[in-house]
Amino acid sequence: MAYVKNGTLDNLFLGVAQQIEGGVPELLHHMFGFLGRKTDFFVGGQEGSAEKLLLSKFKEAQEIYKQKSSEKVPMPKPKKHDQTIEEILPKEKKLEEKLKPSIEKSDKGKLLPNHLNGSTLEDYSWGQILNEVEIIIPPKNNQKTMRSKDVIVNFEKKKLLVQIKGETPLIDGNLQDEIKIEDCCWTLEDGNMIRITLEKENKMSWWSRLLTSHEEIDTQKIVPADSKMDDLDDET
Repeated sequence: MAYVKNGTLDNLFLGVAQQIEGGVPELLHHMFGFLGRKTDFFVGGQEGSAEKLLLSKFKEAQEIYKQKSSEKVPMPKPKKHDQTIEEILPKEKKLEEKLKPSIEKSDKGKLLPNHLNGSTLEDYSWGQILNEVEIIIPPKNNQKTMRSKDVIVNFEKKKLLVQIKGETPLIDGNLQDEIKIEDCCWTLEDGNMIRITLEKENKMSWWSRLLTSHEEIDTQKIVPADSKMDDLDDET
């Protein structure tokens, strides 16, 4: 099936996987529990039909994986392991500059959008495309490695809470507009960076701010593009 190939539900499943500690076995345990509670998977059809369906889908996915693995891809160039401080610093400096709070303003007196059509604040950055908003919360200085259970993310129809347990909330306020809670997700990357994806309820409007308490950006200066927050890691 197409969904096996294109990974449209990857963010959803990744969000679930990061909430558990038992890896694939525990993930499968929860999935079968869901099928038992919410569907007729175990009781519908003839005896043995559930096992046959499960095996057929496993083989289907396995075959797609084998085909993908056998595709020839260009060999990556060898990485340089002996970088000097002079080579490393410029890139780090550029990343740091991108995370500096937005201060430039348009002729309307509103903030100019950052390169991802959002805004950069002191503790995090956010960007957007027409149908979704993405938030990146980078690690603070000397921040210890975290686990998913150390992070609290609570989605409401028009409110967002992001907090590390025992600490002051990183984000806590009313959103610019309504979101589709069931399609929102978050991940913890490298043990210290939080990435949050909000699915907009209204997919044909630009947000002028993430929270209603924030200063507005000039949406007339937005350059429509299917940008992602991954661009923070690349040079502009």
